[in-house]
Amino acid sequence: MSIGYDEQPEPHQSSVLKRRWRVILTLCGFGLLAGMIAWAGPVALWDRLRMIDPACLAGAIAAIVAGTLLSAINSYLICGASQVMGLGEYVYAFWVAWAIGLVVPGQIGDMLTLNQVLRRRGMPLSHSVARTTVDKVVSLLCALMVASQIFRLGHASVLRSLSAGAIILLAGMAAFAALSLWALHRMGRMESKNRWVVGAIATAAEVVRIVITRPRLLVVNLVLSLLKVGLTGISYWLVIRGLSAAVPPLQNVTIAAISSGLVAYLPLSANGIGTVEVAGAGLFGELGIGLDIVLSMYLVLRLVNILLAWVPAMFVLPDLLRTRKH
Repeated sequence: MSIGYDEQPEPHQSSVLKRRWRVILTLCGFGLLAGMIAWAGPVALWDRLRMIDPACLAGAIAAIVAGTLLSAINSYLICGASQVMGLGEYVYAFWVAWAIGLVVPGQIGDMLTLNQVLRRRGMPLSHSVARTTVDKVVSLLCALMVASQIFRLGHASVLRSLSAGAIILLAGMAAFAALSLWALHRMGRMESKNRWVVGAIATAAEVVRIVITRPRLLVVNLVLSLLKVGLTGISYWLVIRGLSAAVPPLQNVTIAAISSGLVAYLPLSANGIGTVEVAGAGLFGELGIGLDIVLSMYLVLRLVNILLAWVPAMFVLPDLLRTRKH
């Protein structure tokens, strides 16, 4: 029996369900964060927040801004964006992408925004997707390398297990990437009219080209990504110092901050809200930092990031969206 047109599911039905599911997960994340705040005590958190050292807070803001600009330059180089736009214009686009990434689950909002901007400027979609993917993968690899050092935070067996898990993920990512590129290379020998297959093959070919012909560019991307990791650790360390007299070593703060931030890569809630705080409470707790300090730190850093990202983005976004493809 044939199915009538009116009986078929609407094309946008699945996307609507996905959006609703993301909203539900984000609300659950906010609920999780609210529960942690209630457990730590709102009064204790407020006492911490109102006594924060302004100099340390200013230093943390400077580190965040410097890290964002460094990431923008790093992305500009690896994406080859100089072919279609200037560095200043790309920094504007990157800032907007950063802002959108703060409210979209799974660390993909920034990639989608940059791909759209580069496509509007005339860069082939397969090229922009390949290059932003390489940038994101290198950043993830750097985070996993840092997470492999979680065992340095304490003597608990779970820390050694987490370090081993990070190492296994590193090896698994390398193996999966090699296998995927090999499979797509084989598919490239076959003729296909499916635009998704053709696009995937073109993207894979661009990734291979970057890896083989531009190894120095990859090294530069890796070094700048590690510098961004260091600046992120400094911002966390300064906020902790502003909230508490006892400050763990910068190295351990960086390990805890970057490792807990890996949770945000999972498409659970917007920028890992709630879930990152849970992971951070466990890792920073191994450093002897109380829950009230950990939650105060995350609240300060989330608020600062949102203000730094969205206040400029609201002025840049309209002009960015009006720009058409050349």
